[in-house]
Amino acid sequence: MTPVEGATIFQKFSEAVKDLPAWIFSAFATTAAVLLFVPLANAELPMEYRPWLVISLVLFGVLAIFKWVVVVLRAWRAFQAEARVRKTFHLTPIAQQCHWSVSKQADGSMVTQIVANFAVKNQSSSPVGLVGVRVIKPKIKGDVLHDDILVRQQHGRMYGTAQVSDYRIAPGTTLPGQAMVMIRGEPGGSRERVLIGFEN
Repeated sequence: MTPVEGATIFQKFSEAVKDLPAWIFSAFATTAAVLLFVPLANAELPMEYRPWLVISLVLFGVLAIFKWVVVVLRAWRAFQAEARVRKTFHLTPIAQQCHWSVSKQADGSMVTQIVANFAVKNQSSSPVGLVGVRVIKPKIKGDVLHDDILVRQQHGRMYGTAQVSDYRIAPGTTLPGQAMVMIRGEPGGSRERVLIGFEN
């Protein structure tokens, strides 16, 4: 056999196995392992077959491992691609400009105010407008007195909302914004961290 013929055979072999599912290689490797290591099957096996079974076990075992790795990687990439499609925007909070406080009103009630400044990046292929904000953590029982999201206009210094000013984030761009929520009530539980959600 010439080197050219060997390369051709290897190429044909590679093309033949690349489209076969992983479970076929797993089945061949498992069968070879059973014939080699299970006493009842091994006792009936002629000695001249055993070297070929060892080669089959190694070959199909390696192919099965590589095939399953490919299956897992494809599934992971598909999951990441789907997650990127679902996630239309990304927020980066500006920690030094995020704060919240609780103040007592003239009628004796307590009002919690939460302010968050952030940078928002549009990860989709169409303009995105932020239209809603809500407090997820901590839990605050009471009426929402005020909630809005301001985003800087695309080319300028003015800030406005998506509903009134129609300020939206263009695809692939990042703009500064600010969210404010005022709720009549006090937070319960831990007060160390605030988690808020946004809607577009």
